[in-house]
Amino acid sequence: MIFSNRSSSKTRSLKLFLLLFSTFWICADFQQAVAQTLTITVSPTSVSLTTGGTQQFGVTISGTTNTAVTWSTTGGTISTSGLYTAPSTSGTYTVTATSSALASMSASAQVTVTQGNNWYVSPTGADTSSCGSSSAPCGTISYVSANKVAPGDTVHVSGSFSLNSSTCISTAASGTASKPITYMGDPYGSAKINGEAACFYMWHNTGNYVNIYGFDFTGVQTNATTNGGTSIILSDGGGGNVSIAHNVLHDLPSGFATAIDMEPYGGGGYTGAPCSVHDNVLYNLGLNGGLHQGDYGIYITCGTNTYVYNNLIYNAGSIGIHCWHAANDVHIWNNTISNAQYIGIIVGTGDQGVVSGAYFDVTNNIIVNSQYGIMAEDASPGYISKSSIFRNNLIYNNSVDWYYNNNGTDQTLQGAGMSVIGTVVGNPLFVSPGAGNYQPGSGSPAIGRGINVGLTSDLAGNPVPLSTGMNIGAY
Repeated sequence: MIFSNRSSSKTRSLKLFLLLFSTFWICADFQQAVAQTLTITVSPTSVSLTTGGTQQFGVTISGTTNTAVTWSTTGGTISTSGLYTAPSTSGTYTVTATSSALASMSASAQVTVTQGNNWYVSPTGADTSSCGSSSAPCGTISYVSANKVAPGDTVHVSGSFSLNSSTCISTAASGTASKPITYMGDPYGSAKINGEAACFYMWHNTGNYVNIYGFDFTGVQTNATTNGGTSIILSDGGGGNVSIAHNVLHDLPSGFATAIDMEPYGGGGYTGAPCSVHDNVLYNLGLNGGLHQGDYGIYITCGTNTYVYNNLIYNAGSIGIHCWHAANDVHIWNNTISNAQYIGIIVGTGDQGVVSGAYFDVTNNIIVNSQYGIMAEDASPGYISKSSIFRNNLIYNNSVDWYYNNNGTDQTLQGAGMSVIGTVVGNPLFVSPGAGNYQPGSGSPAIGRGINVGLTSDLAGNPVPLSTGMNIGAY
């Protein structure tokens, strides 16, 4: 009997071994078969850009029904849809698309990044100088924009500027898709601009394909009627494609309109051109002035392929992020908003430029200590698409977390059939909010609870730890 049991045990072990062995070879044969039939190509296969330029890559896959890919690059950034943005350093970089069906299958493209002309601006400079070196800078950004820059150029700005009514910044020069114009604090944060309450718009940009990176702003003018009123940055070139990033905007008195105002406008109406607002810090925006129309952090009327991500907004007198008019196909990812006295995030469409079926993707945001957390609104004949998604947002201590005003009828987003999934409710345990540190502390429910949307770094420039799960919020 004992011998019989041992024999049966050996037989079962042998059968299990043979089963595992055959399964291994079946899987290996299947993967080999997939590899033999699967082809993947990236287009274009090579491209030349100037620093900060963009290129939309496409991918073609055959031999599998799973046509999803993961994009990666050795320099610059690339979105989940294949939109590449060149880095600030010249060089040769590789963009790679890896098949989700078989990780060993990929295709690549080469990107050559070159510098355009460099111009320099300092408060100690003069607009009569050459502007072509840090030792002979111009005195104003406006002069360089009007007289020097061409597509692909970079304007390096350093020092502290105090504006008056004749030195408010105006930039009208336009770049191109592959050769944007970049105005940058060099290094980031070294260019401090105080509007001294002298300018209706501290920086009025009407150019298209423009980057404004790395400035420190304060001192906005206020206006008793803020509807359509004063802004720190107003960008309203009809072609859009403007990126506002890595800036700090702070300590603004109540009564201004918007800190970052992105309103592509041309031909007598809102154009719905794309824009990008990311990696900015906005704080102390019009507090204690009473709720009214204005004191907004970020205002968006931009359209297809618009991205608003990695922004920190705290102590806002009214609304953190507001989408309206022609806003459509807007992706609002990984922002942290605390103490917006009225609304944390509102997405919607209405009035001039109204969109039928406006789409919004609101994912991985932290909204705490507001009257309304996340709100949607539309006005006839416009409406928000039911395919809009609200995923993995952390909400805490808001009077109303979710709200939808549908052409004057109040309801919840969930009740309207919107996709509201993965919501996290809990104290984000910020490290030291009183000192401006809104990183999630140990044990925060924001840690590892987000969805991978393709971001590669956080607001602090740290790489996103995708292997352990993306955080909710800007850090």
